Amino acid sequence: KNGEAEPLFKRALAVVEKQGGGESDFAADINTELGLIRLWDRDYDGAGPLLQRAFDIRRKLHGTDDTALVPALFNLTDLYILRGRPEQAHSFLSWAISILSRQPPRKDPATAKRLKSYLCPLMGLSAANDKELAGKVSNAIWRFEEPEAAAEYEKEQKEREARGETGKKIVEGGVLNGHAVRKPPPDYPLAAKQQRVMGTVVVQIVVDESGKVIKAEALCGHPLLAKAAVEAARGARFTPTLLSGMPVKVSGVITYNFVLQ
Repeated sequence: KNGEAEPLFKRALAVVEKQGGGESDFAADINTELGLIRLWDRDYDGAGPLLQRAFDIRRKLHGTDDTALVPALFNLTDLYILRGRPEQAHSFLSWAISILSRQPPRKDPATAKRLKSYLCPLMGLSAANDKELAGKVSNAIWRFEEPEAAAEYEKEQKEREARGETGKKIVEGGVLNGHAVRKPPPDYPLAAKQQRVMGTVVVQIVVDESGKVIKAEALCGHPLLAKAAVEAARGARFTPTLLSGMPVKVSGVITYNFVLQ
């Protein structure tokens, strides 16, 4: 329980600081726990300094590009999404993705799930550059969900670049609605109509070199609407994306708005 845990963490932090360990990883861990308690209690003013302190300690100990910073950056992203400040959330999430993109692809469903959780809130808050961020997030998700395929593409790209050639790669497509040559509207599910369910569904897609959707997954939206959106996304076709004259795969998102008249 938060009410019982918080005093214990505060006492532990006081002891650590008294012993000269106020800028240790352990101190960062305690600040994180205290910050998350405040965050869960919706005390954003109280959570902010604690989560920022945890991040500052990690950065001082590990530098600006170490994976040890990623959880702290995610926590700050959560904080600023909840506070309705998308520009700050965008900045911290972009930093985390930049660090992760320099690591080899690996199977990590938990990180993929957390990255997916950010797309819809940030797009809903209409932050500047969120469409660009959507492409980066969807590409990062792909590296954690299909690491073997991602590693193969990245290896091929490096080999071609070493030979002075241009290789195929997954392009960070962002929000792809405007690039569709065919985007069939989704059928409005009868159950959703009967219950007057409306809203937006965001679907993550991968488009192959010919412009065909080869993967579609709903990231957010009402369950009664999600299946129809995914089926519509699978029927979409896009103009092939060219990179130095060569068609490439594109990872991005497509949105569907369900509105009853």
